[in-house]
Amino acid sequence: MTATVITAMYGDHDYPPKAPVYQDIPTRWVYYTDSSEEADAPWETIRREPRFDSPNLSAKLYKLTPPLFGDVVWIDANMEITSPSFVREALASRHDGIAVWQHPRRHCIYDEADATMGAERQGDKYDGLDIAKQIASYRAEGYPPNAGLYACGTIAWDLENGQARALGNEWMQECIRWSPQDQLSLPVACRRLGIMPGLFPYPQIARRPRRQPWPGYIENAWLRIHDHRGGDRERDRAVRAVPRRHRP
Repeated sequence: MTATVITAMYGDHDYPPKAPVYQDIPTRWVYYTDSSEEADAPWETIRREPRFDSPNLSAKLYKLTPPLFGDVVWIDANMEITSPSFVREALASRHDGIAVWQHPRRHCIYDEADATMGAERQGDKYDGLDIAKQIASYRAEGYPPNAGLYACGTIAWDLENGQARALGNEWMQECIRWSPQDQLSLPVACRRLGIMPGLFPYPQIARRPRRQPWPGYIENAWLRIHDHRGGDRERDRAVRAVPRRHRP
């Protein structure tokens, strides 16, 4: 069976996804967007109108409830696949129909909420969202502190698995109800449904390049995770024009 890698970008938050390295299992590549920009081959660009006023939430619809079946791997649009074994190994990591990263810095949704509202606001992406109220709701529900935290930029789904589809729907409803900060709601949705996600076998953040003559990235055994597209478009165009041989 052919696996599918999907991503989505709404509201010009990122560039179209970068061309991946060839995978060692048959793989289809699908990119959902409302942008006029085309992704490079082998990505198949599918244009669909946003379902929500929030671009972040519109992309989240494809991330949490992919309109596909079978073996599916989601990557955020700022991720560049560098390993030929990525899709195969990501799919092999699944438990209860899903696999994600262990969060690289924290183990608690309440600590994550504090970071989201404070030092890690991610360019004000979550301003205007009542994350404090969301977290208060989870405390009232009895969700315990220090009960685990995941990084959700990469997800391996088994979409033939009813548990996985139920999780995606529950998770999406939390993002609609509260906030698209999906790292807060995934552990809660998993606990409600009795699901224990599989964890990828590598750390999400393994290396930080020393020299960065264009917008930076972090990387791991599978991926380069590039900075999101910033507000200075002219600067971004200039740095993307730097020949690859001059990049680290």
